[in-house]
Amino acid sequence: MHEGDLEKLSGMRLQLEVQVNTLESANINANTLDVMRRGANALKDIHNGLYAPFSPPLPLSPEISHIYTDPCRKYHPITFVSTPCLAGFQ
Repeated sequence: MHEGDLEKLSGMRLQLEVQVNTLESANINANTLDVMRRGANALKDIHNGLYAPFSPPLPLSPEISHIYTDPCRKYHPITFVSTPCLAGFQ
């Protein structure tokens, strides 16, 4: 064979190796995505199984809900007695 033919064959071999590596990487990525998809579905099933038997939460009593809705916490958290936290701003 001539030296030019050897160089062409070497180049073709290199291209084939690159293509094989690309296909192997694509296969690994596809398998990874499949495993992740199955894992996500399993987590959804677990989540639905955990929360399905519970009833919806009961409404909070006015005293407790006021703690969460009062942005300046002007009510004492234990006694619910009004405190003057906004006195200087009114």
